Amino acid sequence: PSIAPQVAPVQDPALEALFNFLISWAILFFGFVSDETENAYGPVGMVGFLAGSLFLTNVFYLPMLAIRRPRSETELPAVPTQSALQAAVESRVFPAVLATLPVISLFWLACGRPDAAGGFAERCGTLAQLVQSDRLAFSFAADCLIFAVFQGALLSADAARRGASGDKWRSTLQLSQCLPYYGLVWWMLRRPKLPVDDEARDW
Repeated sequence: PSIAPQVAPVQDPALEALFNFLISWAILFFGFVSDETENAYGPVGMVGFLAGSLFLTNVFYLPMLAIRRPRSETELPAVPTQSALQAAVESRVFPAVLATLPVISLFWLACGRPDAAGGFAERCGTLAQLVQSDRLAFSFAADCLIFAVFQGALLSADAARRGASGDKWRSTLQLSQCLPYYGLVWWMLRRPKLPVDDEARDW
């Protein structure tokens, strides 16, 4: 809605802002796609679940965590490779861009569709009322809460994969686990690069 409001279905801007923020959070989890190198996610794979979470959020995200299992020795790749998607989300540009999306959502909450809503305080009140009375708004808020609670589920494995351990990384990991959304942004901006053989990259 905030990118192309002229073609998006008209909704309350407060609800649209919450939706935009939720989808931004779902996109942020793509930063962990390298986890599939060491763990299996069933027939659709991790990317399939993450893509589904863009449409039905926790209908896909929580089951993805539930079926995640370590790969056996025979399933592990002989040489680590990096796909185009992995290369994209490993870039510092990925979290930097996603850091701006909640700000855009907040701007949309405050200023979006000026002919359809009042001032900022009124819009916040409308959002609170929608969360209490509208099933769609409630589901968005519940999804945000679940994302906040489980956002660190893949963090420890990601840190271990990159050799980020010990006192040097303790405070960064704690912040990344506890601070909703921006904790993951901070981690993806700070984390070490994956140990990938340059000659084995799969572009």
